Amino acid sequence: MVALGRPFYLGMLYDIRRDMIIAGTTLWDPEILANYTSTSKHPYTGFEIITEDSFHNKAHALGVEASLKLSMASGLVSMSGSAKYAEDFQKTNYETRLTLKYSTTTRFQQLTMKHLSKKNINHPELHDVDLATHVVTGILYGAEAYFVFDRTITKGESRKEISGTLKVVINKIPTFKIDGEAKLNMTDQEKNFVDKLSCKFYGDFQLTENPSTFVEAVKIYRQLPLLLGENKENVIPKKVWLYPLHLLDDKAMRIVREISSNLIDYSVSVLENLHSLEVKALDLSNSEVFTHLNYMKIHLTNYATRLSEFQRDVKQKLVVNLPKLRGNTGIEESVLFDYFKEIDSSPFNQKKLEAWLTEKKSEIALITSWIENIMKDTSLNVTIGSLSLYSSIGDTAYKYILCLRFHLVEEDDPQLIDMYNYRYMLNNSTSSSSLQNQTYGNS
Repeated sequence: MVALGRPFYLGMLYDIRRDMIIAGTTLWDPEILANYTSTSKHPYTGFEIITEDSFHNKAHALGVEASLKLSMASGLVSMSGSAKYAEDFQKTNYETRLTLKYSTTTRFQQLTMKHLSKKNINHPELHDVDLATHVVTGILYGAEAYFVFDRTITKGESRKEISGTLKVVINKIPTFKIDGEAKLNMTDQEKNFVDKLSCKFYGDFQLTENPSTFVEAVKIYRQLPLLLGENKENVIPKKVWLYPLHLLDDKAMRIVREISSNLIDYSVSVLENLHSLEVKALDLSNSEVFTHLNYMKIHLTNYATRLSEFQRDVKQKLVVNLPKLRGNTGIEESVLFDYFKEIDSSPFNQKKLEAWLTEKKSEIALITSWIENIMKDTSLNVTIGSLSLYSSIGDTAYKYILCLRFHLVEEDDPQLIDMYNYRYMLNNSTSSSSLQNQTYGNS
């Protein structure tokens, strides 16, 4: 299991139902652990380019598998260091993105198997309490870094061409040479291209300052091996091996159920679709036409807000139910599948959401075309705006003012109202249910 920046150590207890480290607990005393620990070298260094920005691709790059992926997507598990890369998604479709991953491993530590028995446990009381499901018996140490490069695509530029050039330039990062003046050995064409790149860094390395440009990223990349320390001491757990507690003693059986791949994939796709629509709405809200008209912009930003809020609702539903599904609580996966079926019949149905956004996109295109045609006649002094009448009638320079008023959109959009009411109903229902449970529990 990948560590995701969490502070694992040998002998530590772990609850796989909640994907939670049981901090400050170990079944064995430190001196015992030291005597039964073997260490071996595990040298590896590599880099790769990640071209996709989906959650599935991020999870794959981090080495996340099975139900840990769902814990990560829902926010059940806390991440740090390079694993924070999984939380960075593009905020606009008017950018192209590529990510450079650097990874290295140094050593592997493990507890010897002859030590894994209850008679050797120094703290049996921790073993007998249903606090955890596994104990950490192996750790692979290393470090990773992700350099996320974004490039804005301006009007008239080819996304495919920009992406191709970006990939070529990033591929050269490990080979770039720095001259005596700390300048990169690049062609003028490459310099012009990389000047338009922005960079974000997610890593397990201690930097004095994170890079924000391509040139800074190259310099940091070349320093990474040195930042590990002279004896490779600046490394962290990257992957851990877990041993089930019930194998130490059959009496301590902890039932852990695997989440099905269908539920994992469907849950992640729901969250990704909601995020994708949110980004599209925000992109549309920045259309040039809204320098004149603002009502539809308000609709689009409200729509994006509703989607963002609903993503939090879905994640919270997963956070509450995942530990119950993995443990022996009597709750089945049908609880979440039924929840997703309910979403399909709600205002947050994907087809409804896409249809609303498509309609707005068509309206924007129509209004844009209409405004462009009106503005072509340079003999007229035309003012266009949501409230332009009030600003125009006060201008005494004109003897006559002709006002054409078009009713383009409703102030209260039915889809937005339905989305708001649905969330309000769900949240009130959840609050009432919690209150009833507390009342019955105290009676």
